[in-house]
Amino acid sequence: MEQNVSLDRWGIAASGFCLVHCVALPFVAMALPALESHGHEWLHGVLLLLVIPLAIFALGTGLRRHGKRLPTVIGALGCSLLTFVFVADLCGGELHSLETPANVLGSLSLIGAHFYNTRCSCCSSLNS
Repeated sequence: MEQNVSLDRWGIAASGFCLVHCVALPFVAMALPALESHGHEWLHGVLLLLVIPLAIFALGTGLRRHGKRLPTVIGALGCSLLTFVFVADLCGGELHSLETPANVLGSLSLIGAHFYNTRCSCCSSLNS
């Protein structure tokens, strides 16, 4: 059980980093006009490669342990939203006004899913 809680904590931290990145980047770009606001797609790709496998493993392990599907569903929605925005941005989609809010929503969904998964895992271990 402790390993799954630890994975969820890593998931919360990684998703939190995504959130901070999405919220802080516009302010950094305003403060440093020479900073190109685009060109950080590589960082989004790296974050997705970190966040998605971590979510699949941690939330999947939690689902097998406590049997509650809600954390997994919330996590899948968060991963889907982050992936959609990333792919749309790579394909030249015109989501610029929605990119930050969608990434924030996806990150918050993942943080909530990991937090709820941790709570469910802890409660199921107490009931066992």
